[in-house]
Amino acid sequence: MEIIKKKHCSSNSPIEQQNVTALWCSDGWCYILEKKIRRKFQYINKKIIYKCEDWEGIIPIPLYVENLEWNTYSSSLWQEKSKEFSEFYEIVQTNLSN
Repeated sequence: MEIIKKKHCSSNSPIEQQNVTALWCSDGWCYILEKKIRRKFQYINKKIIYKCEDWEGIIPIPLYVENLEWNTYSSSLWQEKSKEFSEFYEIVQTNLSN
C-alpha cells in the first residue's frame, strides 16, 4: 500500500483510541502487539510504501520499543502520537505491485 503523511486531520474526534506498544525488530518489521499486526515502511521514489499484515506469534529481536497513542479516524486514516511526535497517516492507493 502507498500512504502519505498528513499534518492535520479534518475529523475532531477519533472513532477509536488505544495505547499500543510498537516493537521495531531486527527483521525490518514493526510489530504492534495490541493490534496483532506487523508493518513495514519503505521509501521509494519519494513515496512511502506501507505494508501491513495480521500477525500473532514469536517476534525477532527488538531493536527499539515505542509506546504510542493510536487514534483511528476511519479505515484509511489514523494518528500515531508519542511524547516526541504526532503524525497522521492516510492510505491513498492500494494494491501496488512489488
